[in-house]
Amino acid sequence: MYKFLFELLVEPLGLPIDFIYEYLIMAVIDIAAYKLAFEKTGQLFSSGWIVRGEGKSTHWLLRLLYFIGMWALMRAAIWAYGFVIENKGVSIFAVGCITAIIATIRISAAIEERNRLQKVRVSYVDMEEEKDE
Repeated sequence: MYKFLFELLVEPLGLPIDFIYEYLIMAVIDIAAYKLAFEKTGQLFSSGWIVRGEGKSTHWLLRLLYFIGMWALMRAAIWAYGFVIENKGVSIFAVGCITAIIATIRISAAIEERNRLQKVRVSYVDMEEEKDE
């Protein structure tokens, strides 16, 4: 019964690509969801969070959640790829802006760290001079 419900819920989920690639990707997602749910159910059972009778329903619930999560990530990745291909100029500009922002933040952090170390070094030298006097 759980398998029937699972298949009923995930059947309408599809990807906006050729059907051959869609079936391959969906098969990989299904296998990954199965393995993750099986492993997590075993961990929950071993730790005492679930008892023997709850394992089957827990497995199918986790499998459904993992499947939908991975499907959503794949759908978003395919959408992003399509957007980048259709809008190359905007995509290049966005990547350039993000790169410039990251570079600015890293350079600012490096300068701040250098200034902090220089203050520590100066205070250490001052302490050594006071000791010598």
